[in-house]
Amino acid sequence: MRRRANPLTPVYTGKADALPQVKALKKHAPPRVLTHDAPLRLWVGGDSLAGSLGPALGKIAGATGVVHTQVDYRVSSGISSDGVRDWSQRATDQMAQYDPEVVVFEVGTNDASIVNSHLNADGVPGWEPLYRMQVSRMMDTFRGPPDHRRTVLWVGAPPMSLGWRDQGVRELDRVMREEAKKRAPEVVYVDAYTLFADQSGHYTSTLRTLNGVERVRISDGVHFSDAGANYLGAVLFGLLDARWEIQKHANPAQPINWAESSGSSGVSSGSSSGSGSSRRNNGSSGSNGRQTPGTPAPPPSLETTAPPASTTRHERATDVDGRRAPAAPERQAPTSTTKPSAGTTPTTT
Repeated sequence: MRRRANPLTPVYTGKADALPQVKALKKHAPPRVLTHDAPLRLWVGGDSLAGSLGPALGKIAGATGVVHTQVDYRVSSGISSDGVRDWSQRATDQMAQYDPEVVVFEVGTNDASIVNSHLNADGVPGWEPLYRMQVSRMMDTFRGPPDHRRTVLWVGAPPMSLGWRDQGVRELDRVMREEAKKRAPEVVYVDAYTLFADQSGHYTSTLRTLNGVERVRISDGVHFSDAGANYLGAVLFGLLDARWEIQKHANPAQPINWAESSGSSGVSSGSSSGSGSSRRNNGSSGSNGRQTPGTPAPPPSLETTAPPASTTRHERATDVDGRRAPAAPERQAPTSTTKPSAGTTPTTT
């Protein structure tokens, strides 16, 4: 049976008005004119999914010549206390250092294990009050004080292949969506779950795009393939363009490279990419997924490219919560299929 196109894909094909958030963003006049010398300051952060999304969005937006993207992510991290990164403090520091005008943030995969069936006396799930407070605090940090508001695109977690993790991210996404609604129009919730679900609303590794049916998730059932990162990046670019009229002021003759914040990534020592230092993207894609000097980035497009046949840094061996193992011929190492107890981190078997 032929799969029906995902209901949110029209924005991916350039028909941005089909996405409800676009209409809300277009209600407000662009805050300022964008130029190459005064580009839109975009910051992308989160867990390992953001580590794929950030460069993809950075290439699309940077190719316009009027957007500079700063990428900051930490594999295995989440908002709940997991000992990997204190995102509340990190967000405060990054906002002060870069003063972005737009924030894109994605977490949730590594927080899924906190979701359980225990209810408090008032019938509220036991994990929810604290997590809701952590989400709301992050959103308030990102959007800034009343006299210095930012646009925040808060990206929910996509479907997961494992049942318990999928159930967890759906509950976390619900909290994120509700908190974002309270902070509209500055905070916009982007429903990645629906964007990456099949016609029945479930996990799928493939979606129909402009290039046909493409593999948008890698076989660990968690992470994006390059095509998947490009797909989500194109959707987010459509939202940014609706708010800031980026393409109207584009200067593609002078593309702007994206940069990675110092202390980002967290790639293991066995991997060939990731030193923890600030890095820039400078042209055509190299074998490790970053760009190498010489060739300007392609013009902006809402079309994606098919994932390469060779393994890239986004398709290296990974465990289910985002930690990366040394590069190997196989796509990823075996992963745990057993739900961890609340507060623990899944590990590779």
